[in-house]
Amino acid sequence: MRKTSLKAYQSITLESKQTQWAKITRCLAKHPDGLTYDEIARKIRHEPVQVARRMAELVNGKIIVNTKQTRPTRTGRAAMVRKIK
Repeated sequence: MRKTSLKAYQSITLESKQTQWAKITRCLAKHPDGLTYDEIARKIRHEPVQVARRMAELVNGKIIVNTKQTRPTRTGRAAMVRKIK
């Protein structure tokens, strides 16, 4: 990981992460079939990169799971659909 990326990651407070985790999990709870990070970002009005980072943390924390589905993002790339565990 680059030093600038590491510093940016470390600058995010736990409280900020917890707020984002809560928004993401509330959003996913309303969509039992799951959503991509891009779909969640649109719904909670966050930047897709912010949501993508928090999604990885939530998967690692076993709060949400990856499904075998993918859907295209706004840019046309395939993104994993995730849902509440």
